[in-house]
Amino acid sequence: MKVKMLDLINSRNALGAMRQIPFRAIYGIKIGKAIKAINLELSEFDSIVKEKRDAITKNGEPTNEQIKDFESEVNEATSEDIDLDVQSVNFSWFAKKGGPITDETEWHDFAPANFELLDWLIVDDVN
Repeated sequence: MKVKMLDLINSRNALGAMRQIPFRAIYGIKIGKAIKAINLELSEFDSIVKEKRDAITKNGEPTNEQIKDFESEVNEATSEDIDLDVQSVNFSWFAKKGGPITDETEWHDFAPANFELLDWLIVDDVN
């Protein structure tokens, strides 16, 4: 799956909220693997950004040009597509019980904003 680094960064809180949902075991395992892969990408990105930031601040206050170059480099990196080896999460997995989805289906609590932030990961398999 291809996703922009900025989408991964913006989805951190939503991923944390999803991690708290008591999914059925099979779905929890799949979601856990996806979150682990996503967190690895985010950790590597954060590490690189920290190294770059430390490099421009090691001799004191960075110049305006150094700050501008740093910001430009980070913006470029966040717009890059990342190729993640993760499976999409089905919307139906958010149902509290297995079986057919009906008007009476009970759902795990997950804010609409979280669904919006994870639209690159969650696919609607109910319609």
